[in-house]
Amino acid sequence: MGDSALTLPIHVKKNIGLSLWPLIVGAAIVALSQLAPIVGGHLSFDAMLQGSAIYIVIGISAFCVFLYFFLRNPSQLTIDHAGVTLLSGKTRSIVAWPDIARVTPTNGQVRIEIKGRPEEEGVLISDGFGLKANQLTTVIRDGVARWGAAPSGDAFASPRSVSPEGGGKAAALAGMRRATLLMGFMALAMIIGMTIWQIADYAKSVQLEKHGVRTNAEVVRIYTADCSRDSCSLNVEYTYTTPSVKTLHGFGYLAREENSHDPDYLYAKSHRTIPIVFDANHPETSALNFNDRVFRPVSLVSRLEFIVMILGLLLAGFGAVLVPLLIALRWQIRKAARASAAA
Repeated sequence: MGDSALTLPIHVKKNIGLSLWPLIVGAAIVALSQLAPIVGGHLSFDAMLQGSAIYIVIGISAFCVFLYFFLRNPSQLTIDHAGVTLLSGKTRSIVAWPDIARVTPTNGQVRIEIKGRPEEEGVLISDGFGLKANQLTTVIRDGVARWGAAPSGDAFASPRSVSPEGGGKAAALAGMRRATLLMGFMALAMIIGMTIWQIADYAKSVQLEKHGVRTNAEVVRIYTADCSRDSCSLNVEYTYTTPSVKTLHGFGYLAREENSHDPDYLYAKSHRTIPIVFDANHPETSALNFNDRVFRPVSLVSRLEFIVMILGLLLAGFGAVLVPLLIALRWQIRKAARASAAA
């Protein structure tokens, strides 16, 4: 087959979509950013378990796993005496040797144009298969030279060429739908997570308001948690005694480090005791009660208004990304249509 290092038949099965390594690196960067205070001795491990860092790491890891399986795009490329067959997801393209008009390497990929069809209805072989574009081009051109003029009665005659309906336009639209679906899933997952968090926190507040017992707790320690690049949260671990003379532990948020003059933080630091409320029916459930705030809870409507605001910001952000992409896609489709009409 000429001077090509590739020989027929060629059969390759690979995931040509999103690679796993960028996700691993991204997840590792997030994990290190959350766990860095432990390495530097700024935060103890047990305190981290009481904060959100461990949940952020778990959430990002789970999302990366989902993202990989959603975008991995398992594909299969076969080149033999019958022609070129490309299976990508649910799309199948078969190009018989006699139907190949031109083969062109472009940006590390190989474009196959089909006789009698617009250029955008051709087949594009991704570089994700790990084959060099120049070598692959040579192999396909050799195949055209060898079997491209096969008579209809030949035992090796290729089947009729089949390409996805709509060609490149359909593929582009499918990619856009997949990207839109992914961003929609991300937004939905965030909204569901925040809604569950707000409702669970509201339910806890309601129970404490109904069955709460006021008491003072002893400050065990004030520690940092939930660190960002700029600062950490100042949290408190405390112990309290129930009517059954059972000592329990609790954790609560006081302030951010940049707001170290917060009265709640200063009170806990100076008095070493703090006001709390625990549930009489479930004494292990407790909350800080500075200024008797547990008995003046924020309404569920206000909490849901916060979620609606976040949803609006997410939609605005996704719109800022999607609208330019849709405009660019429409321009590309019109450009291809004009080129096809001119031909």
